Amino acid sequence: MRLLGGLDIEGIVGIDGGTGLYGSAGLDQRALGSRKARTLVKALALARGRPVAAETLADMLWPDDPPANPAEQLRVLVSRLRKILGPDRVPRTDAGYSLSMDWLDLDALQELVGEAGRRLDEGSIGAARAAAGAALAVARGPLLPDEEEAEWAAPDRALARRLTTEARRILAAAALASATFPALHLPRSRLWTPTRTTKPSCVR
Repeated sequence: MRLLGGLDIEGIVGIDGGTGLYGSAGLDQRALGSRKARTLVKALALARGRPVAAETLADMLWPDDPPANPAEQLRVLVSRLRKILGPDRVPRTDAGYSLSMDWLDLDALQELVGEAGRRLDEGSIGAARAAAGAALAVARGPLLPDEEEAEWAAPDRALARRLTTEARRILAAAALASATFPALHLPRSRLWTPTRTTKPSCVR
């Protein structure tokens, strides 16, 4: 599940009846149907597998103009998601609904930035640069740019900004360390290369 740079659900492949909503890379957002269904996926994804109460989800989906029966409307949206993602991906318990995911880009970003910081502290400059570069590759953009006004996404949006800034800082620090001590990071064959001298040509 990708939320950085926008919602992107990968690893969902199926028969779409020629609508083009499925592919080898993942699921087109159109397959989810309404904007409310997409918002529900995003909210559950940010819960990272923890159940979210139906009342809380209803407040997220309809903050200003709730329907007459929000619980029923929520059940309709969940039913739609289960048909698309699979019945076991959106379970319900007494505590609420949750979303079962195999991977979340925000968690991956946090792990990579942590790894980059540890490597930099250890003096493993190459490994720090690799981890920081991988982190920035995961951070395709701001978290859920189409949900800028959603208060429920604000904490994770701020977290994503901090992590991206930290990844850039580590990458810059690693690059500076490499420039300061270039000989420590060059292949042995490049540590010394004899130069070829030529006599200056005469100008007539």
